[in-house]
Amino acid sequence: RYGLFPFAPSMDHVGYFTRNVEDCAILLSALSGRDDKDSTSSFRPVPVYENHLHDGIKGKKIAVIEEIFEALSDETLKAQIRDILAKLAKEGAIISYVHMPMEVLSSVFATYFVISCAEATSNNANLDGIKFGPYYEGKTYQDVMMQARTHGFSELIKRRFVIGSFALMKENQEDLFLKAQRCRAKIVALVNEILADHDFIFTPAAPSVATKFNEKSDRLSASYMIADNHMALGNFSGLPSITLPLGFENGLPLGINLMGRAFEEEDLLNLSSTFEALTGLGGLSVLNKEAKQ
Repeated sequence: RYGLFPFAPSMDHVGYFTRNVEDCAILLSALSGRDDKDSTSSFRPVPVYENHLHDGIKGKKIAVIEEIFEALSDETLKAQIRDILAKLAKEGAIISYVHMPMEVLSSVFATYFVISCAEATSNNANLDGIKFGPYYEGKTYQDVMMQARTHGFSELIKRRFVIGSFALMKENQEDLFLKAQRCRAKIVALVNEILADHDFIFTPAAPSVATKFNEKSDRLSASYMIADNHMALGNFSGLPSITLPLGFENGLPLGINLMGRAFEEEDLLNLSSTFEALTGLGGLSVLNKEAKQ
């Protein structure tokens, strides 16, 4: 992660977009491995990930979190998920529906928001406009720092810094930041419980297709609070995950997410390659198909 702009170190990871799973495997081989400039990087030897894309998925156990699936209101997405799960089962995968308490899933967004904002505030405290960050004229050090932080961040980021500072205040740490950390530990424990008996966790990547600019979403609905925020499970646990195209609805893409065990990216990419073959949505073939339409 050396060279990246830090946001929330305990959850930050490198993500990238590729046209197909094979390109993803090749890029992962290049990005993985020990970096002496990143103390969080692993010393483990890096496999040649692209050599294991066609090992087959017979006997592999895939867990579907039922509460997340039921939170979906998009029937087209649910139908396509059922269809692809049936196809994976025909390839030899074992599909199981597992449970995660609703109160835990409902707490994911709040837990993520508190921790990420607090870490972001701490991380960027050195951006004073002199040693780090953009420089703006000012009569005093405080003026320069205020100008740098006023002009150097968007309103969204500044709001997150305010929330993070509030969560880290001595009188608020126990009720906000430390409680969020305890919630995170419980969430990660539940994820690891599922992966102790299954090889992968299968979830929708989003509750529906992208909304239009003039549409508003109900941020208190189950579709938003659960189906739209569960992707933080991978960030909390530091586990490998990949998002893949599933199909289309009214010309807009639908996707799913697969998450595997730590350091088992080979298996995850192997499943992803099988998934890609079943959907036919890999690489240039998709672009050509869309162009003809």
